[in-house]
Amino acid sequence: MNRILRPLAAAALAVSLTVPSLAAGMSSFSPSISYTPFPDVADSAWYAPYVQQVVELGLMNGKSGGVFDPNGTLTLGEAVTMAAKTCAIYEGDPVPTTDCQPWYQNAVNYALEQGILTRGEYKDYTAPATRADMAGLFAWALPATELTRINRIGDLMDVDQNTDSASEIYLLYNAGVLTGSDTGTFQPENTIDRASAAAILTRLALPESRKTVVSTSYANSVESPDGVYRVNVPQGWQSKFSGNVFTAAGNGQKVTITTAGRTQSLDEAAISHLDGLVSAQGGVNLTIQPGYDLFRGLAAVSFGYVENGLTHAVYVVENSQTTCVIDLAWPEGADLTALLGLMDSFDLAM
Repeated sequence: MNRILRPLAAAALAVSLTVPSLAAGMSSFSPSISYTPFPDVADSAWYAPYVQQVVELGLMNGKSGGVFDPNGTLTLGEAVTMAAKTCAIYEGDPVPTTDCQPWYQNAVNYALEQGILTRGEYKDYTAPATRADMAGLFAWALPATELTRINRIGDLMDVDQNTDSASEIYLLYNAGVLTGSDTGTFQPENTIDRASAAAILTRLALPESRKTVVSTSYANSVESPDGVYRVNVPQGWQSKFSGNVFTAAGNGQKVTITTAGRTQSLDEAAISHLDGLVSAQGGVNLTIQPGYDLFRGLAAVSFGYVENGLTHAVYVVENSQTTCVIDLAWPEGADLTALLGLMDSFDLAM
């Protein structure tokens, strides 16, 4: 599921990012625990270096009997605990302990406090974690600013807007934390073993271990004249580029994408766009206050409003040179399959 990081009033949005962070930061991820090899982790195993690193960093432990159980299925309790430990080390907080009943409860409590989890999200922490579950938890263990984009991933064949934690999956792919399967798919509904979790957790905590992957794109996408983004237009929709503005419409729904040279921070650009709407319309009926969000794995500021019977969802995203404002509009009761498909295909250049 997607979680809004911090809903903020528009007036407070620009101020919020000026507050210095008190987090200990990525430099806190350094070896602090002596590693004793596990009898079930061969030196030649592909995952052996990752197992050693996550143990030394204090992010994973062995299991009873002195084994690591690399082929064992990761549980939700384990995934939450790993995410909570990662967050605590980054923030400089005490790492949640497991000397409680159930053993994962301290980690669950901390994850709830930090927004890694939402209350009631999971009912059984002893159940296997899916790959989507793991991505949804790990993505919120660090601020999005620590997950620098190094890959351009346009299309994961088995991940779309209906996939649990779709934005988090794309965020981690773009950051080089996830690399997927040999078939080019993520397999979000599959379970994950502890060895694979160790590799992913290592790449989360140690940026130098993150992986670059081959850029992908949708086969039928169109590219903006300036090469800033690609998007797939639904069949039967009318679309056009006019200068720096792209529009596509069909079935009473409309998408407008506007680009501009990046001269402001992300939050300033969002406020500027909202101020422009207020001036042009004499006021805006906001249905969702501006807040930090994820859009296709990209850090974004989003808000919602209603105008002339249409509901609008606005996302402001950026790359190193350009700011993009994406405005999705639809009438009440509309079938949003095509609109969500277009949204799912948006691919911003590096």
